[in-house]
Amino acid sequence: MQPCRDDARASFNHLLVALLPLEAAKTKELVHDPDDRVNRCIELVKAEASEAAALIAECAPYGRPMLAQAQTKLGHLEALKILGEAAYCQAQATSVLKDN
Repeated sequence: MQPCRDDARASFNHLLVALLPLEAAKTKELVHDPDDRVNRCIELVKAEASEAAALIAECAPYGRPMLAQAQTKLGHLEALKILGEAAYCQAQATSVLKDN
């Protein structure tokens, strides 16, 4: 059985909540649009990274761990973005095959 777009979207949202719960909570209104949701999460994490860089510039001891965490989050989001695109392409191909 091939997953449909709804299955892919549900899986994407599940992974987003598991990996980035705070950002997922802040983007709940985009639950039906994975592309916009991941892009909004990227914006949120980039803001966090910017704040961390400012803390590092001020020699705050917790700036570096905060920046490392933001970089990890960005890696997770990039992976989710790629998986989301692949799932969408697969769902589109399956849909075309069913229509023919």
